[in-house]
Amino acid sequence: MAPDASTARRYLDRRPPPAGEVLVIASPASVACLDGLHLRRSDRVEWLRGWSDGARGREFAGAVERAAVVGHFGGARHAFAVDA
Repeated sequence: MAPDASTARRYLDRRPPPAGEVLVIASPASVACLDGLHLRRSDRVEWLRGWSDGARGREFAGAVERAAVVGHFGGARHAFAVDA
């Protein structure tokens, strides 16, 4: 989860290449990419600091909360307040 795509890109550029697929969720609309995923304990969700800031922050947070309620995050591990 990132406040915007450029922040996510900057964060990913600093890290080693991931072993698997990376999904960037940076808007209410992009939360839809969680549909049909079955995140497991081996999956990791990183919440970049300020992910819900900005003009659409409240809408983004609501979309993420609805995704959590219906189980889209499954058993994934979560890291919160990660610095970009």
